[in-house]
Amino acid sequence: MDPPPFKYEGKTYTHYEATQQQRAIERAVRKWKRREAAATNPEDKQAAQIRQRLLKQKYEEFSKAAHLRTQPERMKAYVPPKSNTLNRRTGNAGVFASLPERMSKKRVKEVAKEFDISLKGVTINIDADPEKWLKSLSSQGERMHKQ
Repeated sequence: MDPPPFKYEGKTYTHYEATQQQRAIERAVRKWKRREAAATNPEDKQAAQIRQRLLKQKYEEFSKAAHLRTQPERMKAYVPPKSNTLNRRTGNAGVFASLPERMSKKRVKEVAKEFDISLKGVTINIDADPEKWLKSLSSQGERMHKQ
């Protein structure tokens, strides 16, 4: 036997409708969690966080009014981890994503050959710290010009 209908924000809900409304709020929270993870700027990220907080508050209030048990585990969203590694199919990733072409040992060797630069005795390391990487390149360039 279902509990009697109740009113929330001017609308009357049956027990079944209340559970469906609860699921709809849970889906919305998951959607905004995914949007937060995909946000590319701080404003979008903050807007998604605010939206999540408001939806969670509504979820708590609605569940209390409907005498339904809250199920926070239903609001967890799968967000794939961010990777800072080179994806062979798409090219550069992480700090190297802004480079116009893929960075690989093979490509470095091709460019060196194209500009007639000898790589004998040179170790090729691609550092994930862009500042350190750029300083290293500029100091190597200065040494090459002095020779």
